[in-house]
Amino acid sequence: MRIPDSRVPNVIQTVGDQIRLRRLTEGLTQAQLAQMIGVTETAVGQWEGNKRTPSSRFLRNVHSFLAGVSHPTPGLRSGTTPVF
Repeated sequence: MRIPDSRVPNVIQTVGDQIRLRRLTEGLTQAQLAQMIGVTETAVGQWEGNKRTPSSRFLRNVHSFLAGVSHPTPGLRSGTTPVF
C-alpha cells in the first residue's frame, strides 16, 4: 500500500514516527490502534506528534504492534491491556 508522502516523514527517527508509519501502512485510524493497544486515541496522537512517548506500561503492546505481531480483534473494553 502506498501512503501519501505528506503523511509520512522523510526520515523515520522517533518512536512516534514509527508508530504513525506502521499504523498508516496497516490502514488503521488512531482510534483503532488505541483500542488495540489499550490506550486513548489522544495518547496515540501525542505519540505520533512526538509530544509524549509510550509509558512503560504499554511498551510491550507498542513493540508488538511495530514488530507486526498478530493482535487481538478490536473491541477490547476500555482500560484493559491486551497481551500480544
